Amino acid sequence: MRRFWYVAAIVAALIPVKAQADMGLKCSEWLEPRTVPPVNQEVETKITWAGWYLSGHVMHRAFLEKYLAKVGAAVDVAVAQANPPDEIIRGLEGIDNLCRSGLQREHRDHDVATIIDLIANTVLVQRANDITTMIEHAMEIGRRLGARPR
Repeated sequence: MRRFWYVAAIVAALIPVKAQADMGLKCSEWLEPRTVPPVNQEVETKITWAGWYLSGHVMHRAFLEKYLAKVGAAVDVAVAQANPPDEIIRGLEGIDNLCRSGLQREHRDHDVATIIDLIANTVLVQRANDITTMIEHAMEIGRRLGARPR
């Protein structure tokens, strides 16, 4: 029963939520500094905050993945643990791609914080699927073992 509450707490922590972190950094500003130096100081500050925001998401997931791996091992479910530096690079590439896509295809200049949230929520949905698999495995183990006297 204790494991159930542990897994339930992890599930609650993984529920995707839109952040209220609008940084005011638009995709056009995010992409522009790579082509037009020098960068406005205000934009440079926002880009730095966006990097920290992305890093926070990555480290949060890395911390949770550590515990998910322990819980998963108890029910024979492997949870892939990401390497934070690789995840940050993937996140930066994802921001670039989604910003370009939004500007070119949708003609919308999205807030970079919203893009970071979309990327983070995608990974969290994958982890929620891992948790569902853990619960299914735990239920199957329970069925196989049956009721046992205490």
